[in-house]
Amino acid sequence: MEGVGNRAPAIGIDLGTTYSCVAVWKHDRVEIVPNDQGNRTTPSSVAFLDEERLIGDGAKNQGATNPANTIFEADWKEIGDSKVQDDMKLWPFKVIQGPADTPKIVVSYNGQQKELFAEEISAMILDKMKETAEAYLGKAEFKRRHNKDLTGNQKALARLRFACEKAKRILSCTTQTSIELDCLQEGTDFSMKFYRAKFEELNMVSFDNCIKTVESCLSDAKVDKSFVHKVILVGGSTRIPKVQSMLQEFFNGKELCKTVNPDEVVAYGAAIMAEKLSGNSDKRVRDLLLLDVTPLSLGIQVIGKVMNVVIPRNTPIPTKMTKTYFTPFDNTTSLDITIYQEKLTITNANRRLSAEQIEKMVKDAEEYKDMGEAYKKRANAHNALVDCLYNMQNKMREHNIKKRVHPEILKVMENVVADTTEWLEDNQDAPVDELQRKKGGEEEGAPAPAIGIDLGTTYSCVAVWRNDRIEIIPNDQGNRTTPSFVAFLDHERLIGDGAKNKGAIFPANTIFDAKRLIGRRFSDSIVQHDIKLWPFKVVEGPGDTPKIVVSYKGQEKEFFAEEISSMILYKMKETAEAYLGKAVKNAVITVPAYFNDSQRQATKDAGTIVGLNIIRLINEPTAAAVAYGLDNKSEIVGEMNVVVFDLGGGTFDVSLLTIAEGGTFEVRAVAGDTHLGGEDFDNSMVNHCVQEFKRKWNKDLTGNQRAMGRLRFACEKAKRILSCTTQTLIDLDCLQEGIDFSMKFYRSKFEELNMGSFDKCLKTVEACLNDAKMEKSCVNKVVLVGGSTRIPKIQNMLHEYFDGKELCKSVNPDEAVAYGAAVMAANLSRYNEKMVQDILVLDVTPLSLGIDTNVDEMSIVIPRNTLIPARNTENYSTDDNITSSRIGIYQGERSRSSNNHLLGEFFISGIPCAPRGALKIGVCFEIDANGILTVTAEILSTGMTKKLTITNANGRLTKEDIEKMVNDAERYKDEDQEFKKRAEARNALNDCLYNMKNKISDYNIKKRMHPDIYKIMENAISYTTKWLEDNHDATIDELQHKKVCLESVSLWDYGP
Repeated sequence: MEGVGNRAPAIGIDLGTTYSCVAVWKHDRVEIVPNDQGNRTTPSSVAFLDEERLIGDGAKNQGATNPANTIFEADWKEIGDSKVQDDMKLWPFKVIQGPADTPKIVVSYNGQQKELFAEEISAMILDKMKETAEAYLGKAEFKRRHNKDLTGNQKALARLRFACEKAKRILSCTTQTSIELDCLQEGTDFSMKFYRAKFEELNMVSFDNCIKTVESCLSDAKVDKSFVHKVILVGGSTRIPKVQSMLQEFFNGKELCKTVNPDEVVAYGAAIMAEKLSGNSDKRVRDLLLLDVTPLSLGIQVIGKVMNVVIPRNTPIPTKMTKTYFTPFDNTTSLDITIYQEKLTITNANRRLSAEQIEKMVKDAEEYKDMGEAYKKRANAHNALVDCLYNMQNKMREHNIKKRVHPEILKVMENVVADTTEWLEDNQDAPVDELQRKKGGEEEGAPAPAIGIDLGTTYSCVAVWRNDRIEIIPNDQGNRTTPSFVAFLDHERLIGDGAKNKGAIFPANTIFDAKRLIGRRFSDSIVQHDIKLWPFKVVEGPGDTPKIVVSYKGQEKEFFAEEISSMILYKMKETAEAYLGKAVKNAVITVPAYFNDSQRQATKDAGTIVGLNIIRLINEPTAAAVAYGLDNKSEIVGEMNVVVFDLGGGTFDVSLLTIAEGGTFEVRAVAGDTHLGGEDFDNSMVNHCVQEFKRKWNKDLTGNQRAMGRLRFACEKAKRILSCTTQTLIDLDCLQEGIDFSMKFYRSKFEELNMGSFDKCLKTVEACLNDAKMEKSCVNKVVLVGGSTRIPKIQNMLHEYFDGKELCKSVNPDEAVAYGAAVMAANLSRYNEKMVQDILVLDVTPLSLGIDTNVDEMSIVIPRNTLIPARNTENYSTDDNITSSRIGIYQGERSRSSNNHLLGEFFISGIPCAPRGALKIGVCFEIDANGILTVTAEILSTGMTKKLTITNANGRLTKEDIEKMVNDAERYKDEDQEFKKRAEARNALNDCLYNMKNKISDYNIKKRMHPDIYKIMENAISYTTKWLEDNHDATIDELQHKKVCLESVSLWDYGP
């Protein structure tokens, strides 16, 4: 038997109806465990294929193509249960009656028909969660329009269900969406605009039931809603705006608590209890006391088929109760006792008395607080404020504080301290609430913490240091990564999840891959190659810069790549501000290690456009190494050599670092490719499918952007599935001209199509080790970063290259870069955090920097892999009797200057005439901590100097360009807010209509209402409903006016 010290930690599992989640206590905190797809929740779905069984993401992803064998919602009771009978009409799989009225699921598996209990399906899902933890630790609208019934077509219903679930999620962050399904049935396309108002109307009964349940719970506890301190939202459906607004209204405007992730909080709590019950010594866990209750009454059946309660609902557990019963008949020798569990209105006198006593005690405790206690509270509040001031003043006096804290942050803090000190002197008798508000203001007066942003090609992520740890910030959909997509619709702009979901419907106006354009020239061969693949239009702008063309609000608009990136940064900033509850100004942004100077400058410009002060640009693999180092601090003894293999959606980097005990991260060498990643793997699949379609049907898909968008989406999905299974199906109805496309895609084919890219990845690892002059046997850890590192072939090749070394998967590959960026943000601005203040990062320049000579030869001034910040000067002789000289600055590794990347050029004039070699020009290259270059040239004999600032001629935006974009960004932000307000006004009018309809349909109200008034109200409802349908673009004032008119009618007296 293992000792306690060697035991595997107990885990907490939230076994959900639609999604499940697993968590564990690790590193003195709860950690949600991501599955093999990097998702922190796993679909509670099981699929049975011809030769294999899928559980989780893989199962759900093929539900639309294999509906009869894909099982979900396996939490049933008796088959006779009316709810089960209703659900059976909706499920695409078969359920039959088993022994003792138990439901059994029928599937086809391995060529045989199998019957399974619901418990077996749940056990499979639990096994998947256990495996995940172990890996981590080591129809109606269609019928109305087309007179066709979908209910008999399970595949069509499954596609519709998937589209509706997606639409439901989108409607939590926008007011309308489209459900678009080509060839849903018998060649008929289904397209429908779905408004949030309609979604709310369809589900209003369920929403009302939710509020009634809350009322019932409070009533059972005999607690008035005014005594509720916090309302915590749990479960993905709590993101529905209507649910939130109804809850807030019920609790008289109380702010709802959204600081916990609603998808993860149940597993989080389960993991805490698992650790407590398994003997953890951590005081925070050990001292927890949980007093729970039984949710339903328990009893037995007595004469007359009446249930007699033995243990009432809401009784604290564990509990034991005994009741004595007489036998029902004379001379009874045997007796059947039937036990029931049900929620009844019967209550127990003792229970009621106990509840009243407790309620009285609570009220008494509130009533008898004496004056001494009140005085003590005020004194404590006063002292807390003074302590807060004292600590802040001391921090600002610390040695070298100005070097460690950004000047803007320091200035804000100085002003806050001065203002609060003066207020305290003038308000000696301030009450407790004022003192506490002032202390809160003192703490909030300091700016929001600096955030870390991973600005990715396909997905972005934001994190912050808070509560002595890094917190990855979920977006408004609850996702911890946000698609780097921007979509321009007729009346609104979408960013993130909402934008990506529009990609297949509006391909020409949905922009992605902006990172592949940023800092590049339009004439760049890579840009020209990508333009052929993108569904949106890219044209040449001023200075050979690429510009993206979209249609927005009836006009053609052109955007620089920096503007699109700034919109994504705005979304990440907005996400952080919603989470932190205050404005964010400072950020650390990550860039690929192999980004050149132009690309780094362009990324900084994108931050400026959105109003962010970029306190540092940090290389992505370096940030990931920081995340690994902090997460595994206890394992680092002496020095450790770590290879970070970072393969994301659009870029690839390899870094070799030496991490020293105490927090020093020294980058020894970097290598990479700014144009290699998951997007390229998607493209190879898309191209293969296009060729296959052409071979079968002799038709070219490349001219049909919508078809290409659908195919790209399906290929990306298939690629993810192939990381956890060996085959999948790409199945698209009516892809072009009514032709269905269905193709089995095997993992082996995917690997064959991308083997050239995979080999390139390994050669890059080799080059990095060669540059650092290090043998692979000296590498202690290989850390995987980026979603594409989940591809099994890449893992196998790396594992083999490093002679069987175990690859490190302990950091989440999707979040590690943002995690490290947030650590650096804390290090550079939050000087008082002990865990991060000693971190020292020594990075390198990824590419050589130099100037061209007269013979097109690159003369290197700063070699690649030089530690930064860096400064170096080289002296060059002039030719005979020249009076001016051109100096071109290049970045790259080719011997000919013209084959490298031109960063900029400048001219020096007024050079004194002199023979060759008589005069020297000193050229000084200086690289700052962001990896950005400044060049100075000086004629040594005269002291004449010339300094190069990278300008628009080198592909960078001018100051005027940036100012214009800042103003445009504000305008778009205002337009987005205006659209949101208009949507809220529209929803408010819809709510008013709904309430009024309910009012006049109520029998008791109708019989008291004068017929004329009833007719007026009916007409008002009819008129307003039609007006809403005809005026989708109505202004806020018009909508509000209509609501006032409607309310004036609904307030009329109903009569006696």
